[in-house]
Amino acid sequence: ALRYDGVADFAAVADAPDLDPPGEFTVMVWVKPDLLPTTYYNFILAKNMNYTGWALSTATYSHLPAFATFNDDQDVAQVATSVWPIEPGRWVHLAGRLSGGLVTVWMNGVMTGSNLAQLPTTPSSTELFVGSSLFGGATYWKGSIDQIRIYDRALSAVEIRAAMWDAGTPIDSRIAEWWLDEGSGTTSTDNSGNSHT
Repeated sequence: ALRYDGVADFAAVADAPDLDPPGEFTVMVWVKPDLLPTTYYNFILAKNMNYTGWALSTATYSHLPAFATFNDDQDVAQVATSVWPIEPGRWVHLAGRLSGGLVTVWMNGVMTGSNLAQLPTTPSSTELFVGSSLFGGATYWKGSIDQIRIYDRALSAVEIRAAMWDAGTPIDSRIAEWWLDEGSGTTSTDNSGNSHT
């Protein structure tokens, strides 16, 4: 796991076309916040800028996880906000999924929020930020982040729960997967075989 201080810590993965899936997709990650977020959006994973891309964060000034996709044609963020909060000091598995006409957010394998969405998401030319966003400032995550996965399809509820508990068994369609268990250094291995660094 990587631990972030909430001040200026973040990691970044170079931009690549497959990190902006053109259709349905799923992202997931384990997180443990040190404190309840009280500022702006606290970003966990973010590949967004000016109504392009996607982001997994806490909702504005709250401790409710949210997953957003962005459509530049409409200048709109399509946000699913969880009805369940995260708790400081406790690990929770979060997933965001864009499927058909819905964007959804999941906690510990249960869908806890949904909203209407349009396909496709407008691709973003930014890096994939872990623990912050392109905007920096009040968006930094304070706590731990572990086992990031991105899939180029909408995983079923059964698949989300299976992936949540099994770090070693890959599910088809992985775009990227970082276990973040190197222990030291400045890079993490992409276990999907797609060499995202």
